[in-house]
Amino acid sequence: MFTFILLLLVVLPLLHFLMISPDRKRMMPCNSLCGRSYAHRGLHSLRNQVPENSLQAFSYAASRGYGIELDVRLSADGQVVVFHDDNLSRMTDDPRLVSAVTYEELRTLPLNGTSQTIPLFSEALEVIGGRVPLLIELKPGANRDELCRKVWELLQGYEGDYAVQSFDPRSLNWFRRNAPQVWRGQLSTNLRLSSPSMNPILAWALTNLYMNFLSRPHFVSYDVNFFGNRNLRSLRVRHGMASAAWTVDNTNDYENVVKYAQMIIFEGILPPIRFDDSRSGVTRRERTPAGGKRR
Repeated sequence: MFTFILLLLVVLPLLHFLMISPDRKRMMPCNSLCGRSYAHRGLHSLRNQVPENSLQAFSYAASRGYGIELDVRLSADGQVVVFHDDNLSRMTDDPRLVSAVTYEELRTLPLNGTSQTIPLFSEALEVIGGRVPLLIELKPGANRDELCRKVWELLQGYEGDYAVQSFDPRSLNWFRRNAPQVWRGQLSTNLRLSSPSMNPILAWALTNLYMNFLSRPHFVSYDVNFFGNRNLRSLRVRHGMASAAWTVDNTNDYENVVKYAQMIIFEGILPPIRFDDSRSGVTRRERTPAGGKRR
């Protein structure tokens, strides 16, 4: 019995370490994506008739110097489109799934009743034009590998800084195997609360980053409301891993999390465009100059 307990005391910490560890073979320094604020789905505002994940929202964010977070998934005819939800109802009042509609039809659906429509990922890349860094969320789905492959094909011709991120570690595993030079971010939150229908064991494992053994991420992108997660803190403090916080929508949360995160994904506020970062956290914040232009 004593031997068994001793074995557990040795094996469990080792297993814990192996499961949450980042990609140590290709661990990269906090690169040009760090120390930046990222507009969540672009710099959008329904009050100003600028819907989320639209070309106009991306253009506004890039013109002000903000990094951009956006979402990609596949249409019925295999086109990479920029859209967050799996169905169209919230943004277009159409009840169908995005994956069930061809792009020729998707492009005719107004976003929130505006003149903007669902863009292709290639169109978004063209509008942004490498002016600001991108955080590209790979949405989950049955066509996971096809999405990853097509996104990577489009990115190979793109001259700009970017990283991919996903809640699904299998999507990141695809990039780990096929494009290991691309920065990978493991997205997470308290999935036991946000996805109550998910298998509770899987939700617990994803919440606590125990699926990192599949994705071996370079950074973790975590819900700001649960940024105190113990394993996230361990990765930041003990492993020197970069982190992103989402979605920061008030100045109090910004002021708190900017001390720890190297990337801030925001919405509904206009935070500083840049802030200095280090492995131990943020050391200084730079105020946005008048007009929102970078120094």
